[in-house]
Amino acid sequence: MIALLSLAFAGTVEGFVFGPDGAPAADVPVRVGEVSGRTDSSGHFGLTVEPGTWTVVVPGGSAEVRVGQGTSEVLVTLGSPASFLIEQPEGPAVATEEVALRSLVGQVVGPDGPVAGARVFVRGGQGMARTGADGRFELDVPAGAQTLTAIATGYASLEVEVAPDADGLTLTLKEAPRALAAYTVSAPYLAGSVAGLLDGRKEGSAVADVLGADEMSRAGDSDAASALARVTGLTVVGGKYVFVRGLGDRYSASLLDGAGLPSPEPERRVVPLDLFPTSVLSGVVVQKTWSPDMPGEFGGGVVQLGTVKPPTAFTASLGVSGEYLHRTTFRQGLVAPGGPTDFLGIDGGTRALPADVAEASAASPLEEGDLFSDRGYTPAELEKLGESMPSRWTPALRSLPPGLGVNGSLGTGFEGDGVKGGLLAAFTFGNDWSRLSFDRAYYVPTDGGLRAQHRYHFDQATNEVRFGGFLTGGLTVGRSELTLTSMLSRSSDDTARVYVGYNDDVGGDIRVTRTRWVERQLAWHRLAGHHALDALTIDWHALVATAGRLEPDRRETRYDNEPGTDRWLLSDRPEGNGIFTSDAGELDLEGAVGATWQPREDGPKLKVGGRVSTRSRAVDTRRFKYFHKGAASRDAEVLTLPPEQVFTPENIGQDGFQLEEFTRQTDNYTASHAVVAGYVDSEVPLGIVTLTGGARLEGSRQQVETFALFDPDQTPVRADLSTVDLLPAAGVTLAPHDDVRVRLGGARTVSRPDFRELSPATFNDVTGGRQTFGNPDLQRTKIDHADLRVEWFPRPAEVVSVGVFAKRFGAPVETVVVPSAQQSVTWENATRATNLGVELEARRNLPLDLWAAANVALVHSRVDLGDTGGIQTSTTRRLQGQSPYVVNLQAGWEHPDRGDRVTVLLNAVGPRITQVGALGAPDVLELPAPRLDVVGRKALGGGWSASLKLKNLLDPAARTVQGAETIDAIRQGWSASVGLGWSAG
Repeated sequence: MIALLSLAFAGTVEGFVFGPDGAPAADVPVRVGEVSGRTDSSGHFGLTVEPGTWTVVVPGGSAEVRVGQGTSEVLVTLGSPASFLIEQPEGPAVATEEVALRSLVGQVVGPDGPVAGARVFVRGGQGMARTGADGRFELDVPAGAQTLTAIATGYASLEVEVAPDADGLTLTLKEAPRALAAYTVSAPYLAGSVAGLLDGRKEGSAVADVLGADEMSRAGDSDAASALARVTGLTVVGGKYVFVRGLGDRYSASLLDGAGLPSPEPERRVVPLDLFPTSVLSGVVVQKTWSPDMPGEFGGGVVQLGTVKPPTAFTASLGVSGEYLHRTTFRQGLVAPGGPTDFLGIDGGTRALPADVAEASAASPLEEGDLFSDRGYTPAELEKLGESMPSRWTPALRSLPPGLGVNGSLGTGFEGDGVKGGLLAAFTFGNDWSRLSFDRAYYVPTDGGLRAQHRYHFDQATNEVRFGGFLTGGLTVGRSELTLTSMLSRSSDDTARVYVGYNDDVGGDIRVTRTRWVERQLAWHRLAGHHALDALTIDWHALVATAGRLEPDRRETRYDNEPGTDRWLLSDRPEGNGIFTSDAGELDLEGAVGATWQPREDGPKLKVGGRVSTRSRAVDTRRFKYFHKGAASRDAEVLTLPPEQVFTPENIGQDGFQLEEFTRQTDNYTASHAVVAGYVDSEVPLGIVTLTGGARLEGSRQQVETFALFDPDQTPVRADLSTVDLLPAAGVTLAPHDDVRVRLGGARTVSRPDFRELSPATFNDVTGGRQTFGNPDLQRTKIDHADLRVEWFPRPAEVVSVGVFAKRFGAPVETVVVPSAQQSVTWENATRATNLGVELEARRNLPLDLWAAANVALVHSRVDLGDTGGIQTSTTRRLQGQSPYVVNLQAGWEHPDRGDRVTVLLNAVGPRITQVGALGAPDVLELPAPRLDVVGRKALGGGWSASLKLKNLLDPAARTVQGAETIDAIRQGWSASVGLGWSAG
């Protein structure tokens, strides 16, 4: 090491905060001048400020500190008032010059021999080292006499004067009095910062990637889904669904503060992560190797979302933003008829079925013994019911407004009589519009290749409204903590769509109009406890969560062009004159407890625990249609009218259009899933090697009942999948150097079918998608995992890593196309599958406050469908939804004091199979569409800041292809948003 050049005109204030009992005080706000931070778990803080005399402020007191060359050190003991012990550089603040360093080698020993894991640092300087298994360390120190400090868990701290020519130093520590609490001094970082999360990743035993609140802020991401697109090996599908290592949603799971999450989507098992605003997240850990304390359903990895913690002092924030979206904002777009509360994302009953129609639909199978039709009701009754349906079919054109976002938080903390606590409330609201205009073709195989069966032009506009409410409170009494967290997240999509074009079935043009409102809601309530009892730590939580999806009034009409004329006639085809309503709900209950025994912080660790969870889901669907019955329904003059003028009292009745219900016998189902698990996990440090291992015993029972709604005498179709699995895991972590980690892990886990996949309930997309139904005979998939990763952490907030992984799937559940008029899709257990990959990551701090980061994942997969009886073109292919590569490039500049920053981000994802080809047709692929974003923030003083986000600047066409043919090419548009925010505390 030859020399270091310190930052000019900058100094560091570093220290520790202790509670009145002398124990380290975590998460305490500390402010030096205008720069703020919080203490970490060991009570440590470190802030960089300009040279000068500043005031250090903590709860209960303040003191002046002079900042100049080197480090000003502050020790604080909280109380009324707080007391300060300050050591600061002598003389005025000056710019530092190049400082020559020399290497100092030494050893830290205790009464019983060498001390591993001790921290040795230079008083008033930046150098720090950690001892290895033999107690030895090497530290770069400035030339001349210096003061060294050594700290280790279980020992009293030691300060020694070091002569300018000293070498081969031995530092002897004495055991600390047993009345003192043991703690670890960590490298300085702020909660949620890059340095802090990378430090946690270095000390962990699992292969994991971390994403902190600081990084999410730099990237300008508003929700967890968009933020996770930056993580190595992760892809985000549809802006909501996160796939880990290219694997589909069946192999991806999400936890919030270690507890489960229900899904508001009846057709998916994965949780849409756009429901979680980044403003309430402290960070995200994507764990890619499984450990027995996690649920046994594990494929590509688990996304662990962490919420912000209750504050210890007053805090408040408020922000507002507006967005311009190219080809959408101030353009004419389709807007469906709605109600007065739509702008809040709440239907409020506007689109609900009329009471008499809902009552008739519910009563017909029980009282009349038949369907809602002329077989169960008289023509006069059906005419009255048909006339009571509101006539709202046609969207209108209007100028689409800019997007709007508002967020805020308010919190406070308290302390007294050995009790401290905090309370934080936060909310986020967004109202965004998007407009799409594109062409789409649908192909069928022929002897000469693919032929376009249908060609349409689409015009579509969507109003998405999001609302999130967050409340958390914490209470600490002695060494016990209680935390109650509640979160409500809602989103609504109001979509109007028209497609026009050639349809091969009729040999002419058709025009289909759809209006659709979908509400999704997730309510999550968790009570958790943490109790430290000397060498024993107990953690527990209890969870109640609900999820729901409401689609109250999907409407669709179809008009066919009369050959040789410009007239369009209302069609009686299946996708015409239809009204669809669906309500899905899920309830999750969970309880978990775990105990960790560790006599010494650097000694062996044993964890045991258990978890019980239940999920229950119900789906209620209704389909209605105005059938062409009488003369009015065949009158060309009537059929050319808009639907609001067609479905009027004059035309509804036995002589015209008659409202009937045609809900399918498999549209509705109920389901439940109960899991009982116990586990044991261990960690044994052996010098530079740490061994981990354990097992989880997990029993599962899934039950799905699909019932014939209008035939109470028919026996329901039931699926019952009960399993008991013993799931082992083992790992080795090697630390050949303080900044290097080598991790090897292996495990066996399972993947179970989703409710929808076990239910024979039929789904289909009326725009040409295939009909889909489940398979009650599906079995679980067993997965064997192997991971190897080498990581180097050269400096705080820097990392270089290389990893490889392999997965083997036994009887994986895969999509299979089966013979039918529509080439129906179902699920079968394939023979086997493999998934192999390489992951590369680097993050580096550069001169002039610049930084750069990159990560690349290369993945190869192969699935063997075996003899599933399907008509798919290929029986061996890569996994559906898996991308062969994911690339993220980031670079930025950040002012070390003010927080001003600019970040440039590029994301590219390789092609993936979206639909399996059949009868010789190739698979349908979604091609890469690189995304370039630029995000900036400027501090304005007084707690105010301004932000600018430029998203999707390249605006590439997202192309979907089948063989050499293009299905569609859709441009989302680039966007520019500006925001203004204020925060205090």
